[in-house]
Amino acid sequence: MPGMDGIELARRVHANPAIPEIALVLLTSSGMQGEADQAKEAGIAAYLTKPVRQSPLFECLATVIGGSPGRTVRPGADVTAPCPDRTGPTGHVLLAEDNPVNRLVAASMLKRLGFRVDVAVNGAEAVEKARLTSYGLILMDCQMPVLDGYEATQQIRSLDTGHRRTPIVAVTASAMKSDPQRCQAAGMDDYLAKPLSLKTLAAMLDRWAPPAPGARSATASVGGASPSPS
Repeated sequence: MPGMDGIELARRVHANPAIPEIALVLLTSSGMQGEADQAKEAGIAAYLTKPVRQSPLFECLATVIGGSPGRTVRPGADVTAPCPDRTGPTGHVLLAEDNPVNRLVAASMLKRLGFRVDVAVNGAEAVEKARLTSYGLILMDCQMPVLDGYEATQQIRSLDTGHRRTPIVAVTASAMKSDPQRCQAAGMDDYLAKPLSLKTLAAMLDRWAPPAPGARSATASVGGASPSPS
């Protein structure tokens, strides 16, 4: 940009104590050698070369929103590569979310924490997938078309047997005091408020889909202490 380029702008933003902490993404046409390193040193969270395509942009934003501070995402980088610790049914999650951006962000977080992810775009699809596959955990958006999360959970609970009860965690943007009670009444096991953060998601996964003995916990993978068993 004329007058001040993006890297210098980032330096000044981060050096100004009056500006709250904010993630910055550098868009550049040059792609010059060393520019990504300069961006990282300036505190830029992600680095993309123009013209920016839709899929890399979504992937980049998902990482920046839910990712670890100071990690620079370069063009073509695999920002959703799972860690190899999670295997078996407990590492397989169903994400029921109708909003495509929210779905991308949540799926990116889950993959970064080492989980395999299936997605459902409405409640009816979530019920069908739960009928066919044994998941370690279901993340259930409460407001979805066809069937909402409450109705879908009730139908999934009708599929439970004495040997199989899949943990279901509600995910909702609502902040009403009655929400946790409504989720519990529908058969959900726990409750997460949007927007999701990597740390709160990791803690929830460790609670309801704990790793196998000797495997790294989801919380540890984002730099936090493993939660105590409840």
